[in-house]
Amino acid sequence: MTIVFMGIETPDTDSLIGIHKVQNTRTSLVASCEKVTRMGLQIMSGFIMGFDNERVGAGKRIQEFIETANIPIGQFSLLQALQNTALWTRLEREGRLTEGLGTFHQGEIMNFIPTRSVFEITEEYIDAFWQMYEPMPYLKRTFRCFRMMNGWRSKHNRPITKHELNLYWAICWRQGVVRNTRFVFWWQLLVLAVLKPSLLYDYFTVLGVGEHFFKYRYEVRERLLSQLAALKAAPVSQSVEVPIDLIATT
Repeated sequence: MTIVFMGIETPDTDSLIGIHKVQNTRTSLVASCEKVTRMGLQIMSGFIMGFDNERVGAGKRIQEFIETANIPIGQFSLLQALQNTALWTRLEREGRLTEGLGTFHQGEIMNFIPTRSVFEITEEYIDAFWQMYEPMPYLKRTFRCFRMMNGWRSKHNRPITKHELNLYWAICWRQGVVRNTRFVFWWQLLVLAVLKPSLLYDYFTVLGVGEHFFKYRYEVRERLLSQLAALKAAPVSQSVEVPIDLIATT
């Protein structure tokens, strides 16, 4: 195993305490991520926006955390209330559920009324998701992640397939020729080839994942902006003040 999923959720301590994830508050999250990476494991992290009483700027803080912790791929989404969960039950009791079932799709707006403006939350999310998968920051973050790996790492022992070879050529063409990442791409590839050649297979794999997100962010932005436009046209309020004593575990 070379990848580990970590449900970080948010770097905001108040939100972590509010969802009873106190284990994420005991030590520095950045230091913990760096320790895991140095041991040779690539972190795929989970982040969520839209918790009750979330402070303004949560999206920017998540984006900055990912950069600081050198996490290439973040499973970043807006909070959804899934049917028959404790969160669903509480929001139903408070009359805050809206139409539709919860989903993990990153292009879907929240299916409940949050404690701050849904427009503010969604716009923050769109900007953060877009910046996370901007090609240049993504390449630099991925490089820093792989340069940090010093511990155990499984080796790729099988022959490279024709499909994989075609993928590598496509990555080299898009990131090393077409985009403005070309100079950074070739320099980083040379450094890893010289210092850590055993990581090249996984490095190219992560760069390939980046190609998906470089395009996918356009779809996410358009879907969410379309849903926000529909909400603005609707007469129903999409924000609510919730008394602190009603806010329980999610």
